[in-house]
Amino acid sequence: MRAWRPPSLRSLRGRIAVLLVLGFTVAAAAFYTLLMLFTRNWLGHELDLRSRALVQRTAEAVEVPLTIGDRAELADLVRRAAQEDDVVGVAVYRGDGTLAAAHVNDMQSWSAAEGEGAVAATALGLSVTPRRLRGTELRILETPVSRYSGASIPSRDEAFGLPEGGAGGGSGRLGWVRVEITTARLESAIATAGRAGLLLLAAVIGLALLASGLLLSVVVRPLGEASQLARAVAAGSLERRLPVGGPDELGTLAESMNTMAAALTESRARERAESEALRDAAEAVVVIAESARGAQDPGTVFRAVASQLRRVTRCTAVALAVPSDESPAPCFEQFEPPPPWGGLALGAQLDEGLAGQLWSPLPVRLVLRGVPHRFAAELSAEGFQAALLVPLALEIGPPAALLLVSTEAGAFTPSQVRVVAGLSSHLASALHVAQMKQRLEGAIEELERTREQLVRTEKLRAAGELASGIAHEFNNVLGAILGRTQLLRHRATHGTLATAELLESFSVMELAARDGAEIVRRLHRFSTGDPGETLEPVDLEAVLRDSISFTRPRWKNEAEAAGRNITVGLDATPGLWVRGQASQLREVFTNLILNAADALPRGGTIRIAAAPREALVAVVVEDDGIGMAPETQRRLFDPFFTTKGPKGAGLGLSVVYGTVERHGGAVAVTSRLGHGTRFEVTLPRVEKTVPPADSPPGAAPPVPTGDVLVVDDEPAVRDLLVEIVRTLGHGAVGCDGAESALARFRPGRFELVLTDIGMPGSSGWQLARELRAADPDVTIALVTGWGHQIGPDQLDGSGVDAVVPKPFSIEDVAKVLELSASRRDGDPGC
Repeated sequence: MRAWRPPSLRSLRGRIAVLLVLGFTVAAAAFYTLLMLFTRNWLGHELDLRSRALVQRTAEAVEVPLTIGDRAELADLVRRAAQEDDVVGVAVYRGDGTLAAAHVNDMQSWSAAEGEGAVAATALGLSVTPRRLRGTELRILETPVSRYSGASIPSRDEAFGLPEGGAGGGSGRLGWVRVEITTARLESAIATAGRAGLLLLAAVIGLALLASGLLLSVVVRPLGEASQLARAVAAGSLERRLPVGGPDELGTLAESMNTMAAALTESRARERAESEALRDAAEAVVVIAESARGAQDPGTVFRAVASQLRRVTRCTAVALAVPSDESPAPCFEQFEPPPPWGGLALGAQLDEGLAGQLWSPLPVRLVLRGVPHRFAAELSAEGFQAALLVPLALEIGPPAALLLVSTEAGAFTPSQVRVVAGLSSHLASALHVAQMKQRLEGAIEELERTREQLVRTEKLRAAGELASGIAHEFNNVLGAILGRTQLLRHRATHGTLATAELLESFSVMELAARDGAEIVRRLHRFSTGDPGETLEPVDLEAVLRDSISFTRPRWKNEAEAAGRNITVGLDATPGLWVRGQASQLREVFTNLILNAADALPRGGTIRIAAAPREALVAVVVEDDGIGMAPETQRRLFDPFFTTKGPKGAGLGLSVVYGTVERHGGAVAVTSRLGHGTRFEVTLPRVEKTVPPADSPPGAAPPVPTGDVLVVDDEPAVRDLLVEIVRTLGHGAVGCDGAESALARFRPGRFELVLTDIGMPGSSGWQLARELRAADPDVTIALVTGWGHQIGPDQLDGSGVDAVVPKPFSIEDVAKVLELSASRRDGDPGC
């Protein structure tokens, strides 16, 4: 019998044995350490919980006896608490530090003395203090005993009518409880558990070593044989085999090693073939990527892809079919080599049966010989034996198709099919880009057509809104003029017209006409995009009185004719000035008064009040009419919203809101159905400023020296200008066009020329240039409805000295006459 020898560390058996021994040893040590830690923590935690519960129970139990001074009860409670396991002793102290009751089981371990107070427990609550005594840990637990705040139990002193300061110390704290716990029994239990753990670990390690020896004898030997076979295979010897001992894991290993050795030769051959195919595919990817980088159309990308596919797959020809809107199946558009071949030509459709298979993402391999199919028969007739149809999925619409054909029956192996699918993705991307480009160009054209249509629609809508707004504002102006005119005619007919009333009506109509001219000027600014408006101090009281006068025909005459009695009252503090445009502010309050009148179908009262409010001026327009619902109030300032039906345009209050906002103010409205409506307009207040005089006081008007030439093709305008000039003391000659003006003009005869711009034949600009060439000293002024659109840069070099905008006033004509007189007298400022 051969003697046993320990395995060498250089052998696999020796290394495995050492590793197993070390592993078992480390595992045993870790297990023992964890066991001791777990035991100590568990027993220590259990002791700590019992100790804390004991001291808390004792503190709660002694509260009443300590309060009333029941020593017998205290002694009994302390004695029972001391009977718990691991307790060295229990003591109860009064608030002044004196001992009330105590029970000690082990006097040698007890650390407290008579009269010693529990200092640590006086502040926050329960305290635990560890101490070492004769190799054993002693835990001292102290907690205060406080009088229960919610109870009505009196203290002993209170019960017997004594002054406070007894056991409680005059406060809510009655005393302290002290419990001392020993860990001797805990240490003994831990030591016992450690000895039992060591015995268990020794037994486990012995069994583990025995099992390790058996494992080494069973596992290492087959592993050694497998390693020898691996070395032989690595050296190129594929004839050696391992004995298969059974169906277990080692037998399976041996069988696997034998299978590996048998298949290694085949794997090497296949690896060479695949590596060559992979190299070809990588080269093809690089070539296609470089070609596609600078390509601008799918045809360039197709030629690059087709050349590489023919090199990789050794196929004969490649064709690309692209979907179109005219046919249900893709049509062939790209060929390599050029068509015709295989019955295919430019524009030929892919067979509908094959087109239905393109929706699958997988390529379709076709064996052409013997297939009863027209498409396959035409390809087979020219010697093709195999075909590969590759779907090219597009983002939009049906997929395209890439067709590869070969004269070899075994063409298009699975590995080649995967390469073809990968290389074809570049072509699909190029088709997608071309498709997106085409759709983008179509979308841009459609967007441009839509934009032009929207612009036309918006222009029509804006023109309609502008026309409605202008009509609304002109109706207010014309209503004031028409109402006054009819009122004057009625009273003149009946002989009741007074001179004062006639002059007042003329003032109202003149002011309404000026407001109409301001509306036209705003329309000019809107059409030219000029937002500029000149704001000046405006007397708000005068504006309110003018608005009342403007609307008098509506709220008085028309209302009385309809059997309604409407009263308008004004209460305005004098001297209220705001910065703005008087015409626009009159328009604001005219709209508010008219709306108030419409809200009084059975008559009533309209109250208008204006008063200062710090840096603002508040104007209230209030009626006692029918009021408004909440839904109407929410949409009150929306353009085109009206409750008046066909009679209303829905622009009055939107104009009010916009005008007040432009003036830096605000509009607020409150209303209830059946209780009237109240509008409050607030505007920034300014101080009144006196504009400088145009001429020094006492200055005499210019003396006329020459006539005025008036040129206008409108007889009414021409005659009005002639009458105004003659009224101002000048001679005037009227002409209906540029030709008659040039015929009558003589240098030095005319001091001033007033001409329209738009006239038949020559325009006012051409006439001004010709007159300026004939007489450099004559003053030329344009009288035109576009006067507010003519800037100083347009006057430079035109021969025109001034512009009089239509509609004009006597003051406007007088200013031009003063200008001509100043130029005649040589004033350098003109």
